[in-house]
Amino acid sequence: MATVARQSALLPRERTAPSRWRQLWSFFRDPAVFLSSIVLGLVLLAAIAPSVLQPFDPNKIGVGPALVGPNRTHLFGTDDFGRDIFSRAVDAARLELTMSIGGVALAVLIGVPLGLVAGYRGGLADSLLMRIQDAMLAFPSILFAILVVAALGASQRSIVLTVGAIFIPRFARLVRGSVLTLKEEEFVLASRAVGATPTRVMARHILPNCIAPILVQITLTVSVAILIEAGLSYLGLGVQPPAATWGNMLKQAQSFPRQAPWYVIAPGACIFFVVLSLNLLGDALRDRLDPRLRRL
Repeated sequence: MATVARQSALLPRERTAPSRWRQLWSFFRDPAVFLSSIVLGLVLLAAIAPSVLQPFDPNKIGVGPALVGPNRTHLFGTDDFGRDIFSRAVDAARLELTMSIGGVALAVLIGVPLGLVAGYRGGLADSLLMRIQDAMLAFPSILFAILVVAALGASQRSIVLTVGAIFIPRFARLVRGSVLTLKEEEFVLASRAVGATPTRVMARHILPNCIAPILVQITLTVSVAILIEAGLSYLGLGVQPPAATWGNMLKQAQSFPRQAPWYVIAPGACIFFVVLSLNLLGDALRDRLDPRLRRL
């Protein structure tokens, strides 16, 4: 009898583990998610270990003739200085991810606590914090970015601070909306009834239930951050050459749209596919993590 009881106690675990693997497989079985994961995996590899993918030094002039079209030696062709465009696009992935993820991380670290406090405390704290967020949202994102970069100077640090400042209100308002709903749930009321401090209630009970929308927002926000950085670099307010970003590569290619169309297409395609992949992945995560949108 003891042996039977022991075996029956193990049955739920044996059934639970395969179901989780099936859920993970069903998520990545979606063609859009699968292809997006491949694209983002390659970009992540390019950012972490660019030398694995780079056939040439990205900043070396004259590795080939100037403005040569794509071929076996130069997959994306060469630019007007004879530099390999593929190597520069790979090298740009490191700066793009560093600045966009760094800026979004800054927004999460500041915006999430602000949203927690505003939503849970309510009253004057909520009104004061939200009015500050409303004032920040009143500025168009690109105009605000230009003002910040013009004040701090064009650098990688300025881009990170700019992206962080732009998205702090968005994360704060997202979390506040979730907290306003969660703080009236029974498990939160029960925790408060047994004497849990507000900090403990927010950290142990409310914040874990906000993780899903935060993760979805992060994937979508990183894609917008890449577009903001590309726009600033195209205007000459981003990281300065010879360092390569997809934005300043587009700026340098604008003089050769007919003579060397590959020069324009390469960085533009990088931006397009990375942003598209992040948006598709974010939509899929939202469908998977939100019970109201979960596909049966």
